[in-house]
Amino acid sequence: MRALCAVQTSGRVSEERSEIRRRSRNLADAAVARAAYSGIMRALPDAGLGVLTILILWIGGEQIAQGDQAFSSIIAAITVLGVLSPNVRNLGRVYEYWVNYQVAAAKLDEILARRKTSHRRRKVDDGVPQQGALSFDGATVKGAFSGISAQIPAGQVVAIIGPSGCGKSALLGAVARLLKLNAGRIDMDEQDISRLTDKAFAAGVGVLSSDLPLVRGTLRHNLTYRFKQASQQDIERVLDLCDLEDEITRLPGGLQTRVSEDDVRFSGGFRQRILLARAVIGATKVLLLDEPDSGLDPSGRRIVDRILDEGSATVLMATNDRARIARADLIWRMKGGRLVETVSVLDGLTGDGETAQFLGNGFDENTPQNVVRADFAKNERLR
Repeated sequence: MRALCAVQTSGRVSEERSEIRRRSRNLADAAVARAAYSGIMRALPDAGLGVLTILILWIGGEQIAQGDQAFSSIIAAITVLGVLSPNVRNLGRVYEYWVNYQVAAAKLDEILARRKTSHRRRKVDDGVPQQGALSFDGATVKGAFSGISAQIPAGQVVAIIGPSGCGKSALLGAVARLLKLNAGRIDMDEQDISRLTDKAFAAGVGVLSSDLPLVRGTLRHNLTYRFKQASQQDIERVLDLCDLEDEITRLPGGLQTRVSEDDVRFSGGFRQRILLARAVIGATKVLLLDEPDSGLDPSGRRIVDRILDEGSATVLMATNDRARIARADLIWRMKGGRLVETVSVLDGLTGDGETAQFLGNGFDENTPQNVVRADFAKNERLR
């Protein structure tokens, strides 16, 4: 199920569905053909044994009638035939072994002959988000959140806070199109996100969440899974941004190293940085971060800081971490599935309102007050 989320947010649903259908048809046809041939090959030895038994009885009967053979000779011949019959029947499986050999040999040839594909940047479609401005108009998902109405200008960083179960992750899931709205709408650059094509949506929206694992394939395949038209320059940029270049270079296969969903060969921090790189590769205009520090090592957290400070994408992040919130422009506080308060970062972290009270009305050693005030001053200059 986690892999399905990765497929959906990367805009690869139709392609994966077509591939599954094609493989299913081929598998069904191959299974029927193999069953037919296997049945024939297994029937031939039994038929041959039956014919031999009849011949022995017929020829032996005539020879007994003529006095050339004794009845015991026929019994002996049938006994020998019975001893040999299991081995003769095994000959019927030669075809199955031959087919298995051909399949294995073809797969090996395919792997050995596989060529590296070049990734060329295609012209961005008109439907791809160009700025990343978001608009919520009564957005509702039953049982998760309701009546969300707000505007987020392009390039803003919004921290969504609230107690567990208040709808933070569900709201991000709706923006990522993992959850379908029951009412209202969400627009991106004045386009209803539900009407965007999968490719256009995936090209402009990156998602980092613990629910989105690695996918089976190479590291290169994982990096470009959301934005498959990524150029070599795009790949090199995110490898440098996410401090992955040295670690991947040390791997024997480099970017061609194959991985699985929960590959135990790599640390959780390494996997999360691969997923972060997948989220920001290419022309990401909207970045959705669901508890971005979960599973990240200190190096990974510094990378997220860098992306928030230097990036130009619109960012929605679900977090209650004050150090992370300090780098936002606005705070949305949710409660019971509703957006109950929108405040600036300075007011949310230093004021005396309900949001400040929820966050503890203070700073820990990782969130000095000058960091908040410096970020607030920077944001005011940008406005």
